Amino acid sequence: MNRNFNSSSSFFRGRNGADHLSFLSLLIGISLLSVYPIFQSSIVRISLGALGLGAIIYSLFRMASRNIAKRREENALLLSLLPSKDNRERRKRERERKDREYEAEKKARKEYKYFKCPKCKEKLRVPRGKGKIRITCPKCGEKIEGRS
Repeated sequence: MNRNFNSSSSFFRGRNGADHLSFLSLLIGISLLSVYPIFQSSIVRISLGALGLGAIIYSLFRMASRNIAKRREENALLLSLLPSKDNRERRKRERERKDREYEAEKKARKEYKYFKCPKCKEKLRVPRGKGKIRITCPKCGEKIEGRS
């Protein structure tokens, strides 16, 4: 009995094994094979059955492949297309930073008036209550007139 176990484990030594892409193709294959009986058209049924079977065979091919470097490249490509936890956390931090900036600007609107430079679109802030003023954009040097 141990001899059979050793021979099957030695078969998978040096092979790719299961990874994200093989699991995904296996899942797609099983899904296609489970929904193909629903359709009435024989062309659709044959197509879905063939695609499902092809996806399962591709998954098994990937698991048994000895070209580990190539299979890792393919799996890395899939993982690069999927949103990772790091990307979600970075987007969450970016949203929180924008919310803080918005709240700070909202609070500052009571004390300051904001202008937008017509040339470079820079946001300019001046104190309220100074009357008619002339503002010079620090970025491009454009002069703007307005009421604070």
